[in-house]
Amino acid sequence: MVEKIFDNSSVRANSKEIQILKAHFAECFDKDGKFMIDKFEKIVGGGGGFLNTENNQNLEFSKESFGLNFLGKSYARFLANQNANSWLKADETHNEQNQNSQNLLIKGDNLEVLRHLQKAYENRIKMIYIDPPYNTGSGDFVYNDERKYTPEQIAKIANLDKDESERLFKFLSKEQSSHSAWCVFMYPRLKLARNLLKDDGVIFISIDDNEQSVLKLLCDEVFGEENFVANIPRKTSHIIRVSNNSELQKIHDYILVYGKNKATVNFTKQETGEKEFPYSDENGKYYLVSLQNSGAAGTREARPNLYYEIYKQKDGKLSLRKDENTIETILPHKVSGKDGRWLWSKDKFNKDWQRLVIKDGKLFDKRYLHECSDLKNYQAYKTWLDEFLNSKGTKELAEILGQQGLFDYPKSTNLLKYLINLSTNPNNNDIILDFFAGSGTTAHAVMDLNATDGGNRKFILVQLDEKIDEKKNKTAYDFCKNELGSENPSIFDITKERIIRAGKKIKDESVNLLNSELDLGFKIYEICENKRALPNDKLDDEISLFENLNELKDKDDLNAVLNAFRLHDGIELTQKCEVVNLASYEAYKFGEKIYLINSNFESENLKILLEMIDNQKEFNPTKIVLYGVNFSSAMQREVCESIKNFANKKELKISVLSRY
Repeated sequence: MVEKIFDNSSVRANSKEIQILKAHFAECFDKDGKFMIDKFEKIVGGGGGFLNTENNQNLEFSKESFGLNFLGKSYARFLANQNANSWLKADETHNEQNQNSQNLLIKGDNLEVLRHLQKAYENRIKMIYIDPPYNTGSGDFVYNDERKYTPEQIAKIANLDKDESERLFKFLSKEQSSHSAWCVFMYPRLKLARNLLKDDGVIFISIDDNEQSVLKLLCDEVFGEENFVANIPRKTSHIIRVSNNSELQKIHDYILVYGKNKATVNFTKQETGEKEFPYSDENGKYYLVSLQNSGAAGTREARPNLYYEIYKQKDGKLSLRKDENTIETILPHKVSGKDGRWLWSKDKFNKDWQRLVIKDGKLFDKRYLHECSDLKNYQAYKTWLDEFLNSKGTKELAEILGQQGLFDYPKSTNLLKYLINLSTNPNNNDIILDFFAGSGTTAHAVMDLNATDGGNRKFILVQLDEKIDEKKNKTAYDFCKNELGSENPSIFDITKERIIRAGKKIKDESVNLLNSELDLGFKIYEICENKRALPNDKLDDEISLFENLNELKDKDDLNAVLNAFRLHDGIELTQKCEVVNLASYEAYKFGEKIYLINSNFESENLKILLEMIDNQKEFNPTKIVLYGVNFSSAMQREVCESIKNFANKKELKISVLSRY
């Protein structure tokens, strides 16, 4: 986006980090704009008089250089600092039916969407959950660089020699799924996501063994190693499959947790209720834990000494001795067709058999509330390992859409509700972001949780318009084509439909809503091509201010321009637009900002605008933005000079600028 500011000369944009340094440490840049690291160290280290007054300590510098290095890292940093190169178009028909909703579903490449969200949602997101591609090598991830630079441009951008540039270009252009390609893909997305988090915000990232170690190092660099919270295992399946002799069975993946600033993160303590401890006796509340272990380690052959008979007596007592009072013999149930075994030794049984309960022919141990000294950690441990299997998410999606086999390994809403409940407050209008939306579980979970606790949380979901291959998933293809009427079936179709049906289901089942204004709708926006985008051989910093200007007449195009401009000015997509009628011309108002996007703006329209500023009490603009493509240079000057020389009665200071 290019701006022509009438009261200041335009300045070439630098990376956000450089801008911050220049704002606070201008003296550390020489006349050529080069950063003087030695001077910086002296200032913040105490040698230049800068002192941390809060704890009266100078900043100490570490010389340790440890981290993740990968081919294309400088290119990934470059991508993280680029501005959006697209427009953002609204689905007007859908949005009209959901005009009061504060929820968002955005179609398009999530990197480009994150660029659009930087100013409007900076430091506003309370919780992020993402389930990115795991790079398993089975086609779940391929890199596809949307800007498609040439090898020569990549060499310049990434400061690489010719050979390195050619290698980088090869995996960017041929959609390879290497570790380096995955890192180039993830790094800028994580970098931009961090900018959006509130200071006390938190991000949860699902991952498996293929990239878990790499992701940990990436996150240490992006979020800071000191802001690492946890790497939590999640049980994915109870099913034990036969694998080859060189591998151990894997039935877990992980959720990496980082805070924007760990010191300010405050996880909500989960209340303990009947669901966690549904039983009670004279010793207090308890839940039941099986006396057996499932899996290969739970067989008789694994621990022969833990296979033994237990006898139930007429008086209900349990014993290891069979006599005339014995009424039932209890053996461990079979595991995968093999004899099972108990978790307790015979000595342990003789000591604590009174704790055991027989239910459905199986033995369970009582786990009492008072035995859980750290209840919060206990609940997390119990829940992560046992409660959020992939099968639950698959079953849930099939039930809501009425069709099996539409999506591989969707997460369950229970998992997302747990994470959301853990990291947000129901009454703070917290925003939850998921920019790998998939089947839409996160939106479903937000709405369901709000219906349960009366919360007012909002969601922003982003999903690529990823086409469904009819040969690879005919079920999903036919569902989108035939039932949803999609001309080009995509994952986005499933995301959208799941959220719609989930909202209807929650409304139908929630007779007594705690929140009578529960938001079960959402607005839709879509990334679309910037029709004045530069050819591939032009880099962003080579843009001429008035180059390649093509007049846009289409209403959808102009609305997309307006959406891009408002986001750039920090205005959220859910904020309502006020149409301002200037005789035959429509202007658009968001708070104190006025946007003149349409063509055919005349002197008469300008006169009415000035009169409104003077005479309407609630009309107090401080910024007027022109879409320069639809304004002649003469009219741009006329607007600027009129506002500059306008001695308005309210003494408002109004800036005018043109954008392209």
